[in-house]
Amino acid sequence: MTTQSSEVLMITSVDEVRQRLNYLRSIASQGDFEQARVLERTLWDGVLEAIASCNAQAGWIAAEALKSKEIEFPRS
Repeated sequence: MTTQSSEVLMITSVDEVRQRLNYLRSIASQGDFEQARVLERTLWDGVLEAIASCNAQAGWIAAEALKSKEIEFPRS
């Protein structure tokens, strides 16, 4: 993912979730926890957009996005 924007974009595929998770891991490992929180929030907002739009892959997208909980960084 090439942007650090907090803009919410609907997620359209599981591959996109994987890309966002990789970027989130990278940012969290660098210690930028504020940005990591923003990225996780926009990930979940994108998942909700996919669900609301009845994306055929919404269940798979959501299941993959749950993996963000495995990334360790302070969430408060």
